[in-house]
Amino acid sequence: MLSKLITLIFILVGGCDAPRRGVMVTREADHYVVSLLNCGPPRWGNPPVWEVNVGKFHSNESIDVQCKLMVSFKQGDGGDDSLKQWHFGSQPKGYNLEHCAPLEPDTTYEVNIFARPGLAKGHFTVNSNGDVTMIDGPCRR
Repeated sequence: MLSKLITLIFILVGGCDAPRRGVMVTREADHYVVSLLNCGPPRWGNPPVWEVNVGKFHSNESIDVQCKLMVSFKQGDGGDDSLKQWHFGSQPKGYNLEHCAPLEPDTTYEVNIFARPGLAKGHFTVNSNGDVTMIDGPCRR
């Protein structure tokens, strides 16, 4: 009973504001960096990330996954599931890189980051010179 009362108080005073997430892709020298952004209060800053995938964007409903990173559930792998940035194509400790094709110029991509409490999604284009133009995904105020 007490826990239900505490939960109700928490909700009534606005403590249940769901964290909003954003995504940013940048080019740094010879590689690309995918970043998970916290668009809400600082207390939501380090969510667990279970999966990141990047794919060629075709429509509002489908992508061809080019690169997929999944958290490893092996005991003792020493990983940390609070992944704020990922160098595209790398395999951070605690994750498995399932497959990864290079990003192509003049192509639009969708990036999906599955983190608590849900999905962060963004779209970007790799320009002919290799620079990135974000279409959507970063935090908006």
